[in-house]
Amino acid sequence: MLLDTHALIWWFEDAPQLSSAARKAIEEPSTAVYFSPVSVFELENKAARGKLRSLRAPLVDLAQDQGFLELPINARHADLAARLPAVHRDPWDRLLAAQGILEGMSIVTRDPRIAALGATALW
Repeated sequence: MLLDTHALIWWFEDAPQLSSAARKAIEEPSTAVYFSPVSVFELENKAARGKLRSLRAPLVDLAQDQGFLELPINARHADLAARLPAVHRDPWDRLLAAQGILEGMSIVTRDPRIAALGATALW
């Protein structure tokens, strides 16, 4: 599974906004949990602009310490993200959706527009 940016933030903050189904899926020892450089950029970019507060450590460090795996972005992801339907225009979410679609991963997200792009969503 691939974690959306808000799911990563809520996981590391132990926030109640993270659904119990999402929390249970992330905690499942047999599940490979991935994060994307998209989320790293989105979080750090929004924190630098004052739209989000930074986590207690860099997201990439927290994710790797947790045992989450990095899912690199490649040209196929970018190509599909650009070609997805216009139902969701956020470039970060479009890239995450494309990664989930091409890699056959569910995306842990509360955003129904990611599923509208054709990705499998788990919340």
